[in-house]
Parts: sequence; C-alpha cells; structure tokens
Amino acid sequence: METGENESVENKFLLLSVEEKASIISHGVALRFSEWKKRLFLAESKVRFFEEKYNVTAISQS
Repeated sequence: METGENESVENKFLLLSVEEKASIISHGVALRFSEWKKRLFLAESKVRFFEEKYNVTAISQS
C-alpha cells in the first residue's frame, strides 16, 4: 500500500469502537499464529531430516 492508503486505513481503524478494534486484532493474531505454527513445523521437519541424513543431533533436548 502507498502512504496515502495506509493513512486512510489507519484513520478508518481509529474510528472503530474498542470492541471492533479488539476483534480485528484478535483475528489478525490468530492468522499470524497459524502461519508461525506452519513455519515451525517446516523448520523442525528440516532439522529432523538433517539429523537423520547425517546421523547427528543438531539440537540437544533437555
């Protein structure tokens, strides 16, 4: 988005009620959390593959 568009979206967001803002933020967090869980799963899978391929332990488990 361009600067003018960002300001327009931000101004509209600021006009919302507290409940509406909280709802939007909550949904955004849920989407990001889901994305982060997928990325963590992929990273852990790659580490396991590396460990099995080279018969090493990349990360010590406590």
